[in-house]
Parts: sequence; C-alpha cells; structure tokens
Amino acid sequence: MSQMAVLEYFDPERLDLLLGDAARALPAEWCEPSEVVAIVSGGGVTVDAGLLATYPNARVAITGSTGYDHMDLDDLRAAGVAAYCTPDYCTREVADFALACALAGLRGIVGLDRAMQMGVWEERAAGVTHRVRGSVLGVIGLGKIGSMVARDASALGMRVLASDPVASDEAFAAAGAERSEFDALLETSDVITLHAPYVRGSKPLLGGDELALLKRGSILVNAARAELLDIEALIHGLAEERPAWAFMDVWDVEPPLPDDHRLDAPNLVLTPHAAWYSPEADDALYERIAEVAIAALRGETARGLIA
Repeated sequence: MSQMAVLEYFDPERLDLLLGDAARALPAEWCEPSEVVAIVSGGGVTVDAGLLATYPNARVAITGSTGYDHMDLDDLRAAGVAAYCTPDYCTREVADFALACALAGLRGIVGLDRAMQMGVWEERAAGVTHRVRGSVLGVIGLGKIGSMVARDASALGMRVLASDPVASDEAFAAAGAERSEFDALLETSDVITLHAPYVRGSKPLLGGDELALLKRGSILVNAARAELLDIEALIHGLAEERPAWAFMDVWDVEPPLPDDHRLDAPNLVLTPHAAWYSPEADDALYERIAEVAIAALRGETARGLIA
C-alpha cells in the first residue's frame, strides 16, 4: 500500500483509520521515502524543494491548516506535486475567539482580573472600559473568518469597518461591514482584529507607523499570523497605549523562548495558538485531511486545492 508521511504533531493512527484503503499513514521517520505518495504537515514545516527531494515520488502535499504561507507553491508546481490546505474546519472557533477577545478588551475583563490578583478592588482598575453596542470594530481581511466576526459583531450592535482590497461590495454587504481605507480603519476603530492572509516575504501590515495611527486606548487582536504584525513595534505601542491591550494567539517563535523579554510587556495577553481548537474542530481537521488525501490519490480534485 502507498505510504503517507505524517510530519509534526498529527496522529498517524487516527488518520490511518479515516483513510481506509487509500493509503497507509505513518510517522515520517517510519516511512520508506521512495514509497511516499502524500505528505501531511502543519505550519511548522516548510514544504519546499528541499523537503520534496526527500520524497521523490510524492504526488500530494497537504497542510493541516487554513494558511499555507509555509508552502513554496512554485517548488510544488515545479515538482508536479498538488498542494492542498484544509479550509473551514475551524472558521467558527477562530471567529468566536477573536470576538471573545474583543469583548474581553472592551469590558476590561483581563485587566480587572489582574488587578484582583494583586489585591486591588476597583471597578476602574482596567482603565477606560466601553459599552459594546456602538463601539467600532475594524476587521482587516474580509475572508470567511473576518466576515463571520463582522456579522457577529454587527448583531451585537457594533459598527463594523473592514479593509480588504479584493472583497466585493456584495461581501461587505453580507458581512454587515462598511468598506474603509486602511489608515482610516486604524484611526477610527476601538478594536482591530486581523484576519488577512500572510504572503511569504511581505512586510508586516502593522508596523510602527501603522500602530501610531491607533486610537489611544484601543484593542488589537491577532489570531491570524504573527508575521502580519511587527511585534517589536507592538511592544513599543503598548507602552504608549496604542494599543492599550493586545490579544495575541500567535507569536514569531512558538512556543516563546523562556527569556523573551517581550512577554513582560504591559497589557499583553498571549495564548498558545489555540484559537482554532475545539474537539469538534479537531475531528473536522482529521476528516478534512483524509477527505483531501483520498480524493487527490484517486486523481480527483478536492476542496482546498492551492497549486
């Protein structure tokens, strides 16, 4: 039976059960490289010519993630290897997470808790808090997740601005969002949440100049890609309350190094790349990987084809 090399943290036995007779899923170190026809990886593995050289007969590369900036599509095309991502398995979870961070920031929940842990009983200990209804949410990137966040925020009575150069007017209307120029969104929003894709080699969307445009006391949420944001500039911005709070589910080194001084920044809330996770999403992820693999190995086109 053809072999599927499973890299990183995915459970080969779990995938094996879902694959049936399509292929045998094995940890990469157990595989006979020449027999590997499919590669499964996550965001921590760069899929490029160097990796493909290890598996000369691979026909399919699947990343168990929505983003695919770690895949060199030119190298994959040159090698004749079909590339797939796994969209949609955690759209609801990431949207819920981003909105939960926005609400926690607006209502000062984390700041109030931290004050309580220090023995401070004061309703203003988190600084200025805001009513959710009427607050302005800025969404950068109006794809599936960004659109879901926008719709949910609109239902709560928030005014939603969005910046996305490729989204149609129909997409803005369906999301309940107003089209905004990028700088205007930064200057106007009480909360900014990032949902744009990252393009390999591109500079951060939010650097020092962009963060300086933020309203003092605003809130920033990044549950997308660390590379969308200049983290050093963010640390400087937090000291000036632009933003006042940053909720980061992604970091440039994951997990962060123990001596990373940036972790001590005021009003930084860091979570372990967990926005995607729920048991339901985890099941959906494995099902989606198996679905893509079975179709691709049969010569069919599956959802998530990117190259």
